[in-house]
Amino acid sequence: MKIESTTYDDTVDFSMVAGTILFRALQKNCTLQELVISQTTSLSNASATFSEANETRQALNGFLANRKSALTRLEFSNNLTTLEEVELNLLQRHVHLNSFTLKGMDIRSFKMEKLQENHSLKVLNIINCQTDIESSKIPNTVEYLDLSHNSFSCVGEWCKNLHEILPNLRSLTLIRNNCTDITHLAEYIKQTNTLRRLIMFKGATCSASLVFKLIESGAFEANHSIVECDIIETMRMFTFLDHSRAEKRDVCMKTVQDCLERNRSSGRTKSILR
Repeated sequence: MKIESTTYDDTVDFSMVAGTILFRALQKNCTLQELVISQTTSLSNASATFSEANETRQALNGFLANRKSALTRLEFSNNLTTLEEVELNLLQRHVHLNSFTLKGMDIRSFKMEKLQENHSLKVLNIINCQTDIESSKIPNTVEYLDLSHNSFSCVGEWCKNLHEILPNLRSLTLIRNNCTDITHLAEYIKQTNTLRRLIMFKGATCSASLVFKLIESGAFEANHSIVECDIIETMRMFTFLDHSRAEKRDVCMKTVQDCLERNRSSGRTKSILR
């Protein structure tokens, strides 16, 4: 387990046997700002005994229930556990919470909509959790969103009405997800005026024809906010024996490149990329 505090310069590693003691000690802590819990079985029934795991979860829930918490960042990554016993709905009490990450976990029992009760959340990362997350359940305060390596039936369809659902979104990452239709994605790119960074084509099951269709829809030409997109790198990997297809690829690449450069040079846009 690792505690990272922006209050101090040091980083402390704790053994898992101290999990319960640690969380109990943190229950009344009002200064800890960052907590990362990674690669542990202490929250799962696979640990030494069920009672020990249960005590650890109860102690963690006690920490999450602290209304005076200064926590700004919380991350659970690669834990052999579900979140069924971890009361994440208590996160609404953490009024300073800015960043929340779930990575490599079973979150089938996680009620995403509970996060909507927290109005300070700006960064949300749910990565490799093998789930299909409804956009309507994501807090509308989120500005940086990473939903890579999940089980979306189609991320293009997922973008339907996204400019209304997440009006503050500045960075969207959706790599290695399925994409079979670009209609709503194209509409989102046309309508958003906040999104600066779009990373979703790397490793996606998106055909060259769909990529060409997206660009030929005029989506990028209509957009005046995006300054970074991985679609150009994806198109560079397209190889065609047919000269006309290769020529179309080059034209599409130039179209996107010109649009991104226009947006970068525009006085209306400043790079906020992390």
